[in-house]
Amino acid sequence: MEGMESKMRIRKGRNKYLNGLREFAGIFFKNKFGLIGTLLLAIFVFMAVFAPQIAPYNPMDVRSIGVAKPFSAPAWIKIFDKSIPDDAVFGILGTDELGRDVFSQIVYGSRISLLVGFSAAFIAVFIGTIIGLISGYYGRIIDEILMRMTDILLIIPGLPLMIVLAAMLGPSIRNLILVIGITSWPSIARIIRSQVLTIKEMKFIEAARAAGCGDN
Repeated sequence: MEGMESKMRIRKGRNKYLNGLREFAGIFFKNKFGLIGTLLLAIFVFMAVFAPQIAPYNPMDVRSIGVAKPFSAPAWIKIFDKSIPDDAVFGILGTDELGRDVFSQIVYGSRISLLVGFSAAFIAVFIGTIIGLISGYYGRIIDEILMRMTDILLIIPGLPLMIVLAAMLGPSIRNLILVIGITSWPSIARIIRSQVLTIKEMKFIEAARAAGCGDN
């Protein structure tokens, strides 16, 4: 009998989970902007993973010697202007000032963009979650100090602050990730704090306090 009841509970939980997924999928697919954003992200991820197979040339390879001239136009532009000579066009998007293939640079650049974006987001969420949890849970003087610090960072314009910090730390991908992550956590901390304050007022928390539960 107990085995049947446990199977029923598992089945109900599974059905509830599947219903939640269906509801989420229904809401998500109705949002056109969400679909467009997901499609763009999927394209960048695909380009980053398969960059060696997609890019026709090494992005740092100088092709100007006997292959392509600097500032060459895209090859498809000859469809609209037949007067352009063959040696003035190269590749899908042309070349830069050193004769390097622009399309290959974009494909390989997606790797750096995703690395910076995901790493900076992880740092911002990590810092914001910790500060929000501590502020919302302990409250009082700790909450005041952390939230005033958060307010200060929120009122400072983000882009100038990032430029100043990047200039102080020096040019590198690691420093760029740190600067974006360190300056992006305040809004996340606010959201986490509000959720913690909401949960603190729920009945099961009050029941736990009445039973003598605490930090230990």
